[in-house]
Formats: sequence, C-alpha cells, structure tokens
Amino acid sequence: MPNETVFNQNSQPLYTEQVNTYIAPGIDTLPEAGAAMSGLLLGIPFASTVGTSTPLVMQVANPGGSGRTLYISRIIASTGTASVTLTLLRNATVGGSTVTPVNYNFGSSVTSVSTARTATAAPTGSPATLMSMLLALGPVIP
Repeated sequence: MPNETVFNQNSQPLYTEQVNTYIAPGIDTLPEAGAAMSGLLLGIPFASTVGTSTPLVMQVANPGGSGRTLYISRIIASTGTASVTLTLLRNATVGGSTVTPVNYNFGSSVTSVSTARTATAAPTGSPATLMSMLLALGPVIP
C-alpha cells in the first residue's frame, strides 16, 4: 500500500475542508471562545486549602424561568494530595458563602443569572451523583 498524504489533498479519501467563516476560513476553536467573545463565558472563583477529610463544595444554580441555559464546560483544580475524589452532584444543598460569577470577557458588562455558593462542609439534601473521579497529584482539568 503506498504512503498517501491525507492532509488537505482533495484527491485523497480523508480530504477535509474548513467551512468556518466566522472570522476567517480555516479557524477552529472551542465553543468557549465564541461564548467569551459574546461576553457569555463566566467562571466561579474558589480557592481554599483543606485537609484530606474536608470537602471543597461549590454549588451552581440556574433559576427556573431565567431564559438561559447553563453549561459547565470545564472544572479546573489542583490537589497537593494523591487519592482525592472529585464528585459532581445534582440537587444538593450547600450552605456557605455566595460567590459572584466573573465574566471572562473583561470588557463585557454581561452578568450571570446563575448563583453560586462555596463551602468546606458536606452538602445536604438528597443529592444524586452525576460523576465521581479519583484525582492524581497536581493540576486537574477534567
């Protein structure tokens, strides 16, 4: 079988053509970039140092009837201890400090309709586990 180049050769079977002409042809980007340019990419800052048996809890809530859809695109964290578990829950109640979401487009005046709380105590209520991951030592971007 001959070695055939597969990158942008229209005579080859894996030919691809960029059709994104939002800014210029041939530009690929993540959905977060478009949201940031529109002033709709927001983050919830939370920094805390806790022991291995203390949870770090963050609650994000989108009020019903807000007319907005909330997407969680990325969770960035860091751990100094091995065998830390990251668990995403739904329908949990968090009693803690209210945090104001930050708009990552610093020139935008758009604010979030969602609310956020952070705590270092276990959530209450009847939470359901969406996902649970065992984290390695160091930075985490699941």
